[in-house]
Amino acid sequence: MLVDFPIAGQKSIGFLTRTMTDETTGQTLAAVLLPNASTLHRLFCRFCLWRGDRDRLTMEQAMSMLMTGGAVGPETIRFESPVAIPPILTG
Repeated sequence: MLVDFPIAGQKSIGFLTRTMTDETTGQTLAAVLLPNASTLHRLFCRFCLWRGDRDRLTMEQAMSMLMTGGAVGPETIRFESPVAIPPILTG
C-alpha cells in the first residue's frame, strides 16, 4: 500500500501487516511496516486509520519496486488517495 510518509505529499511503500480496532473510537487501524531507504533491514511499524483496500499493491509489485528503485513496477498506480499517517499515531 502507499502511505503518506515521511510527510504529506510524499509516498512510501508500506506493507499492511494487520488491522485492529481502536478501543476508544471503534475505528479500524492499520499496522503498516515501512522499510527504511538506507537499509532494508531497518524497519518502522506505523499505525494509521484504515481506509480500505484502495491503495494496495501486490507483494510482487511492492518488492519489485523496492528492489529496483522503482524501475520495475505497475504501469499505473493510485497516487492521490494514500493512507495518511497522523503525527499523533507515529513514533
